[in-house]
Amino acid sequence: MPYSWLYYNLVKNVSKDKTIHSCQISVGLTEKLLKAFTKEEDIVLIHFGGPGNEILLAKQFNRHYISAEIDKIYYNMILKRIIIFNYFIKSYSIKKFN
Repeated sequence: MPYSWLYYNLVKNVSKDKTIHSCQISVGLTEKLLKAFTKEEDIVLIHFGGPGNEILLAKQFNRHYISAEIDKIYYNMILKRIIIFNYFIKSYSIKKFN
């Protein structure tokens, strides 16, 4: 695959898209991949919730999603962003085993 096909600027500290998450992926790249590999009403599995960009894009493009985030700080950030955009969310948690 040619590098120019997937060229996107990194989301750095000076970017308007930057959140507090340390490893953020470009929204443009995520949007392109989401549209290329899914269709409306598909279910998207988002293994790492991160700053919540993939969740917001999934809702924006009429996809359902299942997501996980282990870090409480990022989890709360995702919830706040979802509330701002008025997306309904069901939240489940898994108990940790010792």
